[in-house]
Amino acid sequence: MSASSEANRPHGDGRGREPTTTTIANSRMIFEDPSGRRWNGFLRWLCILAVGVLFVYSQRFIGQTSDPILPDPPAHAEPLASSDFVEHSLSDPAMNLRPSHYGAPGDEFNRLQALRSAFVTQDDADSVESLKTHIAGLDSVFPDWIRVSNGQGDIKVSVNSQLAQFLRSAGTLVLPRLSNTDSNGAYLGNILSKLFTDRQARQKFIDQLLAELKALDAAGVNIDIEEMQATDGPAYVDWLRDVTAALHKQGLHVTIDLPMSDEAYDYAALGAIADSVVLMAYDQHWMTSAAGPIAAQPWFEDNLEAALKVIPVNKLIVGVGSYGYDWTQGGKEAEAISFETAIVRANRFAAVVSTDADSVNTAFSYTDEKGLRHQVWLLDALSAWNESRIAAKKNVKGLALWRTGLEESTLWSFFGPGQSASFEPKQLAHTAAFPSASYKGRGMLLRVVSDKLAGERSLAFDGELVTAATFLRLPSGFQVERFGGSGDHQIALTFDDGPDPVWTPEILDVLKQYGVIGNFFVIGQQAERYPGLVARMFADGHPIGNHTFTHPDLTKIGNEQLDSELDLTQRAIEAATGHSSNLFRSPYSTDWEPSDAHELEPLATVSADGYVIVAADIDPKDYMPVSAQTIVRRVMSRLTDGKSHVIVFHDAGGNRHQTALALQSLIPLLKSSGYLIVGLDKFMGVAPTDIMPRITVSENVIVTTGLIWHWILYWGWQLVLWAFLLAISIAILRLALLLCLVALPNKKTAAPLRSEFAPPVRVVIPAHNEAKVIVNTLSALAKSDYPNFRVTVVDDGSTDATVEAVRGFMRRESRVSLMTQPNGGKSSALNRAFAESTEDIIV
Repeated sequence: MSASSEANRPHGDGRGREPTTTTIANSRMIFEDPSGRRWNGFLRWLCILAVGVLFVYSQRFIGQTSDPILPDPPAHAEPLASSDFVEHSLSDPAMNLRPSHYGAPGDEFNRLQALRSAFVTQDDADSVESLKTHIAGLDSVFPDWIRVSNGQGDIKVSVNSQLAQFLRSAGTLVLPRLSNTDSNGAYLGNILSKLFTDRQARQKFIDQLLAELKALDAAGVNIDIEEMQATDGPAYVDWLRDVTAALHKQGLHVTIDLPMSDEAYDYAALGAIADSVVLMAYDQHWMTSAAGPIAAQPWFEDNLEAALKVIPVNKLIVGVGSYGYDWTQGGKEAEAISFETAIVRANRFAAVVSTDADSVNTAFSYTDEKGLRHQVWLLDALSAWNESRIAAKKNVKGLALWRTGLEESTLWSFFGPGQSASFEPKQLAHTAAFPSASYKGRGMLLRVVSDKLAGERSLAFDGELVTAATFLRLPSGFQVERFGGSGDHQIALTFDDGPDPVWTPEILDVLKQYGVIGNFFVIGQQAERYPGLVARMFADGHPIGNHTFTHPDLTKIGNEQLDSELDLTQRAIEAATGHSSNLFRSPYSTDWEPSDAHELEPLATVSADGYVIVAADIDPKDYMPVSAQTIVRRVMSRLTDGKSHVIVFHDAGGNRHQTALALQSLIPLLKSSGYLIVGLDKFMGVAPTDIMPRITVSENVIVTTGLIWHWILYWGWQLVLWAFLLAISIAILRLALLLCLVALPNKKTAAPLRSEFAPPVRVVIPAHNEAKVIVNTLSALAKSDYPNFRVTVVDDGSTDATVEAVRGFMRRESRVSLMTQPNGGKSSALNRAFAESTEDIIV
């Protein structure tokens, strides 16, 4: 810093002069911009912001679709009494493959207290799904894997590999349920006498059972022997004694199922032999009996008390039922139903559902569309709660649920280990909505007319036990209306995933050649890239539908992204055709009867936005590598009923030449078979403008703005991408060049350059009480090889030996000088040294 550089001094000039203010008075204002560049820049950014806001507004709030075709959905409180509603149930075929290496030794089952178990039926996907959802609340599971179906001791094992794999990963104790049933699940009481008394059959049974349990790595077995004659009772005790002894030698646990009260069973003897006893505390009234409570609370308490007199309390597991029976007037046998199915029927026929104060079992009645009277009794979360609290007071070993998939889901709020102690029974007033759906009507076009709804019931208590209840609002699942196919022999050809610049024109040419209408569900990204193809579809008379913007899995995105996917694709269609679209097809699914909540929730959002969901019932899977002949054969094999159908093809996503070839053969075949190939407007029986209404002038302006913005974004990102790749390539080439240069041999080394420029330099050291370090500092400076410098120490009123130390160093180093002054601070010491220095460079 130059000693004469007055403008850079922070506080005056070191000579007592203060800076004047005349220059401030004559200068411009701080924010003054005579050139106007700042104002112009502000206006440019304001315009960009306005365009951005307009774009967002146009995508999210302008031109939402509306649906003039379907009536408004009914209010939640209005029952859906139409006989066209079909109750939905899942299905999943069992797989007879065996797992290995899961479970635990039987003694671990013995050590568990407050045990929570559940029976699961592997062929019922609802049962398996419920088990998977609530596995964390269970200590053990009794899957129906083993049957003994003859008196010779032969057993049959059927294991669903997916269920077994899940149980293995969950680490839950598994005791396969062994029952005396046939392949249809009917109990075979007539085989028991030979099974129990024939010593050879008994040993064969034991040998096979041990081998299977070992192969399954099971913790033991749950033996469910039912419909036994009273004369077989003593033999059963003897048989069980041998079976239990053999399993105990292998460290396996034996639990048996016993009816609540049956003279054929010796409860005391069986309870002494088995490790655990599941008391099936249900079926007070059963499928072939008269209608009545399934497990009235007084009946439950009396029989539990009787069982505890002969079965050790530390062995007793109370079987808790959670299902229903529907008895029909004049019928021979009641129908076993789930809680959900019962409530769906109550909703359908506007029944009043209440819990009887005498039995504390839930019941209702209704008259079906045939005029037949029905009586329904249920075991639900209320009965399960009461039974669990009564059992807990008796200190029984635990509870076992019969069975998963039939229960009221509220039960899981208190059923798990330790949950009931902290559960507030007032929560039973609320029942969860159902994740499934009920369907009204027929057809391949869908609309979710009602969202799922939680239920509400009033409760009466005696202490912590429920004494009575009435549903104020029944829970419900999604309610879906199906329609379309205004007449028989109608075919709607639909094409997904386009437009494609190669295959879409080829398919359009085939349709034009035969004079038929197709229906195209476009992906928004593709429609933006090839708007001319979308315009051609519309000009040729083909209805166009929304297939989302990026083709995501709707079950894995939220409503915000779903709305954006729909709106952005809608804009692309509107920009290309001047018309919006009320048609939608879900990516990855053309299911005409979706059942899972993950599928239905996004479809409910789509329906709320006014779209008609177009499913399909014929899928020749042309997206796979198949020949045109195979495609035609798959389609024609489904056209055997003369009804209307929707067929799904693809015009993009791969080589679609076989699809185009198939159409050339299929279209004449369909016509000759009496089918009329129509657009979805005729398929619904509405005008074309009902499914693709014209947009307004103001909407057209906004759509065009949005299209331009998307074009800028798309090509802007492409430019950024290529610039980034170019920069990376240059950097790699530069690095490679440097590596080559480094690798070259160093033939000579240039002598270091040394400058002759060495102006005088002054080093200034302000010092205050630095006696301990000042000599070290000066010694370090004295070692410098710079030829022309001097050091000035400014003592700023030190009270220690700083001055003496400096003077002592000065005797042996002539380049050091000393200045002293009263204490005024470092800046004061520096200013004094600057004022008296003559060098141009000061350090």
